Amino acid sequence: MESVRLIQIGDHDLWLMLMSTLRYAMGRRSYITGSTAGLIKKYAYTLNEGQLQQVQKEVIEEIQRANALGHTLGDQMDEDMWRAFISWTEDELQARRKLERDPG
Repeated sequence: MESVRLIQIGDHDLWLMLMSTLRYAMGRRSYITGSTAGLIKKYAYTLNEGQLQQVQKEVIEEIQRANALGHTLGDQMDEDMWRAFISWTEDELQARRKLERDPG
């Protein structure tokens, strides 16, 4: 059985790794697309609103670029996953805004 070692990592370093992973994964045709979305969801609590908006913006722009060229972003199932991820980011941003307005 593989051992797990926990390490400390700063929020900024985690942000850089998540963005690098996102940028690598967009357009790929493999398991990495879903794994990347899952990682960002898992660690979304470390991201501020601006960072989450940046993630959303980059995915939207890559889908638009691919579609303008007559392609999907990866295979169709990958693009479907990215579109679902965009919806999740919008839901997450709305939930955060609601909490800011009504913390109780």
